[in-house]
Amino acid sequence: MRSDTATVETDESEFEIRQDKLFATGDLEVGQ
Repeated sequence: MRSDTATVETDESEFEIRQDKLFATGDLEVGQ
């Protein structure tokens, strides 16, 4: 994971959204 302080907050928000989509579709491999 990238540790860009400028985009950490947005990355976390997008990560959560992606997690929701991944769990919904069941494609955990895509997230990795």
